[in-house]
Amino acid sequence: MFEQSVHTGVVVACFDAFCKTLTKKTVVVIDNASIHRSEEFEERMPSWKKQGLIIKYLPPYSPELNLIEILWERIKYTWLPDNSTLLDVPKIP
Repeated sequence: MFEQSVHTGVVVACFDAFCKTLTKKTVVVIDNASIHRSEEFEERMPSWKKQGLIIKYLPPYSPELNLIEILWERIKYTWLPDNSTLLDVPKIP
């Protein structure tokens, strides 16, 4: 666990360490956060690929691939009454 803010250097160090544990080709799917798109991060990708780690990016906006977005859609359109908000929903005792 890190007791600091997570920045590109931290993420790069984690992927470097992860690569040392690989025993077969591995694909990691990540979002488009700026720390994943930084020059430092993208410069390391060819090295990781040589070690068997393939990085794939999610499409820029892909709520259908994000489980929490699917849940929020269900809550909003199926479980909540029309024109209500989460603040209007009675609390469960």
